[in-house]
Amino acid sequence: MSRGPVTTVTWGADGLRRAVVGGDIPVIVDVLRFISMVTTAVANGFTIFPAPTTDLARSLAAATGAEVSGPTGTARWSLSPLDYVNPREPDEVIPVSPSGAALSHALPPGSVGFVGCLLNARAVEEFAVEDYLGCGVILGELKIDLDDEAQAWREAFLVAKHEYADLIGRSASGTWLAAWSP
Repeated sequence: MSRGPVTTVTWGADGLRRAVVGGDIPVIVDVLRFISMVTTAVANGFTIFPAPTTDLARSLAAATGAEVSGPTGTARWSLSPLDYVNPREPDEVIPVSPSGAALSHALPPGSVGFVGCLLNARAVEEFAVEDYLGCGVILGELKIDLDDEAQAWREAFLVAKHEYADLIGRSASGTWLAAWSP
């Protein structure tokens, strides 16, 4: 008896390309900064052109007139979602990120993909704990069959859902971000 389509979880740019070639629609998850920033920015009217490197961002800026993101607290736009919460004027921004933007940029031209985080998990119907939990919450919202790894991610979030904020805060990424942010 067939279970129907099965969701597969994969990693990195190679996994993203394999998913697209295999006919799947990828969901890029990068919870603490990039995808949360993109979700907030787009919801507030921004146009986002992701770039994996500063050199590519500068090239895109020259071609589009968009503004390149910079470090939190020193630039008009950064990877912080808070920069996009109450904008005076939505803008075109090129966020530079070696993870989420790199994956977004790796999406083959003409293909479709989504971005997912804790902010938009319901809409979406080296990996960090926050991204693992983010995938779990997104997978929990999807009413589809999952492969064994995707099922494990969903179950991990369900087990940790009452303490996920503390788990993320104590994670390597969470403590680094708390120490790094102003």
